[in-house]
Amino acid sequence: MYDVAVVGAGPAGVSAALNLGRACRGVALLDTGEGRNATAQGVQGLAVGSGLPPERYREAAESVVDCLPEIHRWKQRVSSVSGEAEKFQLLLADDSVIHARRVLLATGLYDVLPDIPGLAQLWGRAVLHCPYCDGYELAGQPLAVLAQEASDAALALMLARFSPHVVCCVDDSVALPQRDRSRLEKAGVTVKVGTLKQVEAREQEIERLIFSDGSQLRCTALFLHPSSRQRSDLAATLGCEFLEDGAVAVDDLHHTSVPGVFAAGDMARRPSMAQPTHHVAVAMGEGTVAALALDSELAEADT
Repeated sequence: MYDVAVVGAGPAGVSAALNLGRACRGVALLDTGEGRNATAQGVQGLAVGSGLPPERYREAAESVVDCLPEIHRWKQRVSSVSGEAEKFQLLLADDSVIHARRVLLATGLYDVLPDIPGLAQLWGRAVLHCPYCDGYELAGQPLAVLAQEASDAALALMLARFSPHVVCCVDDSVALPQRDRSRLEKAGVTVKVGTLKQVEAREQEIERLIFSDGSQLRCTALFLHPSSRQRSDLAATLGCEFLEDGAVAVDDLHHTSVPGVFAAGDMARRPSMAQPTHHVAVAMGEGTVAALALDSELAEADT
C-alpha cells in the first residue's frame, strides 16, 4: 500500500513525488513518458536548468527522484482508478494493481492543432504558443500570430513588446472588433485578414506562410492559441468536477471534488484563475503545494 499514487511524471507530478518522498511517504509515480512539451526546443523560465531540452529535463528530474527509495517509478499507463480514500486501486496496462491511500492526478493535456498543412511539423520549434517561454529568444525578429478568435489579438499585443515586426493574421471567419484593431494599430502590429492555407518549411524553420488568396508572409515564428484536451479520462471516470473550459476544478490545496483525489499541473485550475497557466515553473509549484497538502491530510488521518 502506497501513501500516494501520482499519475503523471511531468513537472507537477515529479515535484509532488519528490516532496512526498522527502517527507518519507511511500509514492508510486506512474507515467508513460509522453510529455506535452516533447517537441519544444527547451524548457524556459527556470532559475536553474533553463533552456534544457524537455527530454534532458525529464531525465534530470527522474535521476533526482530515483535517489529516494520511498519513490517507486512505473513506466506504465493507468487504465483505471477505483475505490475511495485509504483504499484506492489503480489498474495498470499490464493488468497489475497498485493500492494507495491517496491519488494525485497530474496527467496533463494535449494540444489540438489547426488542420493546416505544415503547421504540426513545426509545433514547438517555429510554431509556438507561449511568449513567456519563447518570446525573449525571438526578440526583434519578424513574428506572426494566427488569430482564430477575436481574443487572440491579445497574443499579438503581448508579442509587440518583444518585436516591432508583428503581424496579426486574422482568419476570414473572425470578426475583429474595431477596438481591437485600434489597439493593435497603436502597438504597431500589422493586421492581415485571410485564411492561412499552408505553413511552408525549410528543415525546422518557417520559410513562408501561404494564404488562400495566394499572398505570402515571411516570419521567423508563428504563434497561436490551440485548443487543448485532457490527456487522460481518469478524472472523468472518478467523477471529478470540471470547469467550463474542461479543466479539473480544484481548491487552493489542489483537492478535487472527490475525497482523496488531488489534481495539479495544466490539467487543473482553481475557479478563481481566469485561465489555465501553461508554464513549467507554475506546474512545479502546484505539485509542491499538492504534496504538502497530501502529507498534511495523511498525517491527520494517522492520528
